[in-house]
Amino acid sequence: MSIKTATAFVLLAGLAGTALATETTWEKHHPRRDQVNDRLENQDKRIDKELKQGEITSTQAAALHKDDHAIRQEERDMASMDGGHISKVDQRALDQQENSVGKQIGRPANGKPVATPQETKWEQRHPRRDEVNDRLEHQDQRIHQQVKDGDLSRTQATALHQDDQKIRQEERDMASLDDGHISTVDQQALNQQENAVSKQIGH
Repeated sequence: MSIKTATAFVLLAGLAGTALATETTWEKHHPRRDQVNDRLENQDKRIDKELKQGEITSTQAAALHKDDHAIRQEERDMASMDGGHISKVDQRALDQQENSVGKQIGRPANGKPVATPQETKWEQRHPRRDEVNDRLEHQDQRIHQQVKDGDLSRTQATALHQDDQKIRQEERDMASLDDGHISTVDQQALNQQENAVSKQIGH
């Protein structure tokens, strides 16, 4: 029995070592994706911790988790269009979205933003609008970069810029109907449109 147990232990240790080696190999070949996904994992842990401590409500936590899941899906979509990799421009765009979610983690349950030196008063009062517009800004930067790299034609870039401009105008129209704010539902609808444009960047 002791020999069998020892043999089983050696086999399990070997399998664990193989899994670890595979993970390390993936991280080595995909450092940008690894960085983005490590941040998402850390943010999810922060959300759960803040919820447990009563700093945010379950509704706020669910919305933040949903935002992180959307970023994770966009990262996978980006990678699927580039042989499993993401570019530096893609990484910066995803980092910016993660920054936007990160700003909202730890916001008190009363909904009032936690002021930080980097945030303007408008960003503190309009976190959903800020997130939507930050994504549009970085998508435009990605479009410019892809044209520069020769991955997009000027005609394609113009069409994508026009799509982003329509989303920006729709965001402003939504805000004008709600005293300068947009709802979580509005934000989700705009994010879906931004995802559709993002998938086309780099084709």
